[in-house]
Amino acid sequence: MDYKFNAIEWKRLSAIDRAHRCRLLSEEAATMAEQAGPELKPRYLELADAFLRLALDLDAKAKISRP
Repeated sequence: MDYKFNAIEWKRLSAIDRAHRCRLLSEEAATMAEQAGPELKPRYLELADAFLRLALDLDAKAKISRP
């Protein structure tokens, strides 16, 4: 997975593709949480949750914008 964020590329993606990437990032953060020590584990879990919520919001946007 390429971890470099590119805002221009991101804007070109459909909401569905953005949601997919957010889910992948959520999974990666959750994996990191499993391996992290007690000081970082909560942060990785927060990040995983934030990416998942963003994916759900993007899915909802995609459904609204479909004719």
